[in-house]
Amino acid sequence: ADLGIVSDSTQQETESGAMMDLSGIAFSGLKGKALSIQAEDFPKSKDIKAIIPADCFEPDTATSLGYLSVSAVGTALCTAFGIGMLGTIGTGIFTLPIWTAYSAVTGTVAMGLWVLAHECGHGAFSKDRKLQDAIGFIIHSCLLVPYYSWQRSHAVHHQYTNHMEL
Repeated sequence: ADLGIVSDSTQQETESGAMMDLSGIAFSGLKGKALSIQAEDFPKSKDIKAIIPADCFEPDTATSLGYLSVSAVGTALCTAFGIGMLGTIGTGIFTLPIWTAYSAVTGTVAMGLWVLAHECGHGAFSKDRKLQDAIGFIIHSCLLVPYYSWQRSHAVHHQYTNHMEL
């Protein structure tokens, strides 16, 4: 039975236009067109930015502080709930499913603090640099992540985003 497998990867790449080795892949009726991704198939950064409203690129301190309040209160409530549960149900093999669910919920809620700390590191929390760095430093410290060294190493990380050869 012919499964459509072509052993010559050069022939496959030529037929499908794929930018990857397609040897050993059984093609469907589309003959690999779904895998034929070319650089020109992706929108340019400037084209994406052009359709996003300009105010989305402006930090809004009041909005950021609102998000910080929601994340801090939510994390505090989850922590208080967990401390209360600890005294009520304790720990053990039979309470493992409850603690697993609690961890998933609390981790998701607390992730909001990391997102805000990350935005401080990018300069997207506020136009007030001192306020932004103070909040970034406090949140990072609570998360046991050094703010200024993280900010620098993260900027270097973004400098090389999508540079696969480096």
